[in-house]
Amino acid sequence: MKNIFVMLLALALSTVFTLAHAAESTSVIKDWPQFLGPDRNGTSPETGLARSWPPGGPKVLWTVSLGQGFGGAAVRAGRVYVLDREGATQDILRCFDLEQGKELWRFAYDAPGKVDFGGSRTVPAVDDRFVFISGPFGQFHCLDLKTQTVVWKTNLVKEFDGKIPMWGLSQNPLLMENLVIVAPQGRKAGIVAFDKATGRLVWKSPFFEEMMAPGWSGSYASPMPVILGGVQQILFATSQSGDGKNAPPGRVFGVSAQDGSVLWSHEGWRCPLTIVSPMSPVQDHVFLTGAYDAGSWMLKIEKSGSKFTVAEVFKTLECGSIMQQPILYNGHLYVISNGQERREGLMCLSIDGKVLWHTTNSKFVSKAAAGLPNFDAGNLLLADGLLFILDGKTGDLRLVGPNPQGYKELAVLPAVLSGKQIWAPMALADGRLIIRDQTQMKCLDVRR
Repeated sequence: MKNIFVMLLALALSTVFTLAHAAESTSVIKDWPQFLGPDRNGTSPETGLARSWPPGGPKVLWTVSLGQGFGGAAVRAGRVYVLDREGATQDILRCFDLEQGKELWRFAYDAPGKVDFGGSRTVPAVDDRFVFISGPFGQFHCLDLKTQTVVWKTNLVKEFDGKIPMWGLSQNPLLMENLVIVAPQGRKAGIVAFDKATGRLVWKSPFFEEMMAPGWSGSYASPMPVILGGVQQILFATSQSGDGKNAPPGRVFGVSAQDGSVLWSHEGWRCPLTIVSPMSPVQDHVFLTGAYDAGSWMLKIEKSGSKFTVAEVFKTLECGSIMQQPILYNGHLYVISNGQERREGLMCLSIDGKVLWHTTNSKFVSKAAAGLPNFDAGNLLLADGLLFILDGKTGDLRLVGPNPQGYKELAVLPAVLSGKQIWAPMALADGRLIIRDQTQMKCLDVRR
């Protein structure tokens, strides 16, 4: 069986990034309302964060116990939402107070079944009225925040004639105006958009044949929003069908956010397990990266009249992220380039695909810098010009200054988390960093 780093968090697939500049600090509480944050790019607009830590690290404000899983937190208006799982029987949405970690309420539903690397998979999505949750066996719920009752629900696998991947369905809901968008990847629809308030199906995109081809295990990917050619669209990537060089490849494509129609599609993405294939639009370019010898692509997407064209700018096997999204900052990409076939640690790439440095290969790291962290399949997050990086193996939390000249570590908090597979995404809201492992969730005060 393939190395299951993969599991997780099942994060998604493609991460959409924008050149984000930190917003001016205000008294308004800053939120992290969905997977990868407010702009779905792993970046927070917050400022006023500490640029160094005392010897004991940032203060741990609270700790709560959780069941096994990889689902990170969403935060809105002083409330923390996390999808938990109790054994092989139930999924549980839990709501905590951001300040004190007190559990305010919970909602549970029956979800019997087992998958390898058990537990929750996804991050809730929350707006001012509703919270949306997607479980590993296809159950999808919309709950009213005031009453904590079900507004509407569906089963993504059954309704759209899909199948549950070997590590469970891993759809992180995407909020876009009055829509909530997910990718069931079934015979009846590839990506779907529901009306938030009613659950009415507003549009659906067609599925591609490789989505249900023999040997296809499913794309552990979530829809990502982006504007290309001046058109708002949703990005997605399918996985290669089966194993081997002769297996039908997957593809990268964009659909209209208005009606789900396919705007463009590019075949040839040879990644048998698209876990996180981060995509990053930079002046109508899209960066895509994956493990299992998929490597990385840079695509140029252009619009001429009513049609889009796709051109390959570069391909490289020198970089590949198995799980976590890359971060785009000041014209450079920061990627955890680890997987079955590579162990390069944190990598910095130029926009033209040149590897500037990475932390665990002697070709790019000086002798003086030997012993730098590898980070395993840990998560990374950008805020206030700082990278927060969790080591997926050791549980160390590191504060790094992104710099194309080399790895610049500013502080480290050793073993703040423990155990195996510390892969869940982090969340940052109002200067509080939310992190979790397989048994607990912690809130750290990282304000200056």
